Amino acid sequence: MSLKILKLNFEKKRITLCSAFLNKEIKRDSSVIKKLISLVLCATLLFCFAQPYSADVFILGDVTNDKIVKLDDAMLVFMHISKKQPLEIASETAADVNKDGKISLVDAMILFSYIGGKRDRISENTTQEYMSVMRTINQYPQIKDNNTYDFSGLESIKLGAYFWYGFSYDGFQYTDRLFNEFSDRELVWGWVCDSIENMEDQIDYASQAGLSYFAFDWYFGNPSLNHSVDTFLKASNYGKMEFCLNVCNHEGTYIEAANWEKAVDQWLPYLTHPQSLKIDGKPVIMFFSTYYLSAFLGSQRKMRKYIDYLENKLIEAGFPGVVVIGSEVPYTEAADRSINFEEKAFSANNWGQVLNADMNSGIDSFTGYNYRKASPKILEDGTSTYELEYKEMASQHELCWERFSDYNVPYVPVILGGWDNRPWETVFPLNPTGQNRACYAPDRTPEKLYEHILNAADWMKRNPDCSVGNLAVIYAWDEFCEGGYIAPTKGDNGSYLAAIRQAVDRIKKDNITD
Repeated sequence: MSLKILKLNFEKKRITLCSAFLNKEIKRDSSVIKKLISLVLCATLLFCFAQPYSADVFILGDVTNDKIVKLDDAMLVFMHISKKQPLEIASETAADVNKDGKISLVDAMILFSYIGGKRDRISENTTQEYMSVMRTINQYPQIKDNNTYDFSGLESIKLGAYFWYGFSYDGFQYTDRLFNEFSDRELVWGWVCDSIENMEDQIDYASQAGLSYFAFDWYFGNPSLNHSVDTFLKASNYGKMEFCLNVCNHEGTYIEAANWEKAVDQWLPYLTHPQSLKIDGKPVIMFFSTYYLSAFLGSQRKMRKYIDYLENKLIEAGFPGVVVIGSEVPYTEAADRSINFEEKAFSANNWGQVLNADMNSGIDSFTGYNYRKASPKILEDGTSTYELEYKEMASQHELCWERFSDYNVPYVPVILGGWDNRPWETVFPLNPTGQNRACYAPDRTPEKLYEHILNAADWMKRNPDCSVGNLAVIYAWDEFCEGGYIAPTKGDNGSYLAAIRQAVDRIKKDNITD
């Protein structure tokens, strides 16, 4: 007999025995009876000792018949973790719970989490791939922290990431440069990520790393690019995270006044979903461009009317309103809304007027998708270069945060996961001339991302009146062609997620009291 899965959900010291699946008929023999007795004892121990936190735990008995883990080992693991807090579990590095070389505590936790939503596709390869990434997240070497930040008093940061989901069946975004020159960006599961099972993995990776929500890029009139949020909601484990829409109202997918009500009808099922990201009970919706929002709705005055229409729909649905977060950037030239990060980019007299007009038009808070530099950097000798250091790009983003706090407006800091879009600096459908260039930073590391996240938390603590629901957002989960990604690839195997996990834990650390 091989016991496949016994699912135990425990929340706030309550244990519910949900279901047991048998690989084949249980035979009445002493070994089976002993195992069943052990299960009862394990459940009793969990009930008595479980700490008050929520988790899904799965007892695994030789599911893949590859001797990865024994049922007895699993029992010991659960007896062990029932007496531990989550952060203690995450830092556990015990080599072997049962002293027999079969399983470590971290391995067991990973396996149990993985199998919970994937009973139909368990295999040795997928299990090993999953475990490898999760082990990186949990056991990555501790990043040296030279900061003197004190985050006490700062409520836990609610960190999310933009989710593009362009890596799907149609393949319009693939280029030869991506496959050859930048092959290390291939995801650990391959170049295509359409399936529900794959989304379940991504949810597990993100939530384990400390991410609280995904902001899914959503395109009006282009449903082929909107599969991500629908796949997320079909995942068995979507309850681990919240989500919102980031409406990409840029070139090719503008939303005009005539289509506004139609767009609202398409947004409402997402905004009213129980798992939608909310602030004070109000669903959150983001817009890629505040500028194009007002331009294509007719004017900023008219934009207010259309946003009121959206809010009234949500009030009718039983919510107290809506939180509209619009992307806005300090710019040099209004014609192209570009930013060059020279001092003059932040000296426009009308910047405050722009922000006030946006808020009067219905924008509740600001953010950005990213603040990359397009034109080359001019060096001291008069030459120019497109290559920048990641820390310089990150500091430019941090300068933008300060620019918003200078005007004391609500703002969600955008954290740069990276920018290097050279895979798209070639002839392909999105760049028919091959001439669309921008600065890039090839030297990003998990350690630099860690520091950038801590800087964001420091900004939030220094500017509590500007912070919005303690939200921060990373650009991006999966912009692999643009170089803004934190999802695990064959080149990093989850090390950026590990950096995020350590940064989130570092922020929480100052607020833990004995």
